[in-house]
Amino acid sequence: MDGIDEYHWNMARSIVFVISLVCLIGQVANFMIALTTFKTKTLRSTCNILIAVGAIGDIFHQLGGFLSPLPMLFNVHLEISRLLCIVIMFLPEMGITVGCVCILLIGVDRMISVLFFAQYKT
Repeated sequence: MDGIDEYHWNMARSIVFVISLVCLIGQVANFMIALTTFKTKTLRSTCNILIAVGAIGDIFHQLGGFLSPLPMLFNVHLEISRLLCIVIMFLPEMGITVGCVCILLIGVDRMISVLFFAQYKT
């Protein structure tokens, strides 16, 4: 990069590497959450299904955090058009949208279960 000395360029690349590694670990962990929820019959309640769908949305969101800094890791300077940027970031943006909606719905589900709890006959 022009205007950045070698030390700071390597420091920035190492920080981007750590961020990409955290995104990769998050993708694997969210995949395991979704897989466990869908494979286990006792985890098929409404709240657990919403958590699994939120985990799938997070996988797509973390995909953007994993793929977008890759050119910097390999010392490649890319200039892309606005349209290509929109296409590349479509799945991560939809992932964060799905994740936020699922968190909202989990909150509403938990609120309904607390406010209108089932009364058992004794």
